[in-house]
Amino acid sequence: MTIAEEKKAGIKRFSEFLKANKLRETAERLAIVNCIYAYNTRFSAEQIYSALQETFHVSLSTVYNTLDLMEQSHLIVKHQIDKHLSYERISADVVHYHLVCTKCGVIKEFTDLKIKNAIKKKVFGTFTPCYHTLYLYGICKYCATGKKRRKK
Repeated sequence: MTIAEEKKAGIKRFSEFLKANKLRETAERLAIVNCIYAYNTRFSAEQIYSALQETFHVSLSTVYNTLDLMEQSHLIVKHQIDKHLSYERISADVVHYHLVCTKCGVIKEFTDLKIKNAIKKKVFGTFTPCYHTLYLYGICKYCATGKKRRKK
């Protein structure tokens, strides 16, 4: 599925969720939904807020409230690692995992087909998984060697 198709399906799903829960489909909410499809990785509410300020006035609380609704409608997943809160679009096509350095807090994403396939093949009785995530905690190579991380 292309990003454009995923975006169209996401907007439709969110609209249906709002209607089913008797919530208004506002221009602000739709602008936030549109904005998240610009990110292929984790994003924060503050990033969405900043991105929208150039073209659309929306409050930070509206961003957080809309992200909560999007999480309830299974369009995004919330990651809270230590004090850091980030979000990520749920995509059946892209499954990745997270390496978290317990010393410096850096999060690196990786993919592993063996893990993905093992989970896909796993039978959970009457439970049907929709998506999954995995966090591995440890020390990154920079913290382990005492080297400084290069800025991107």
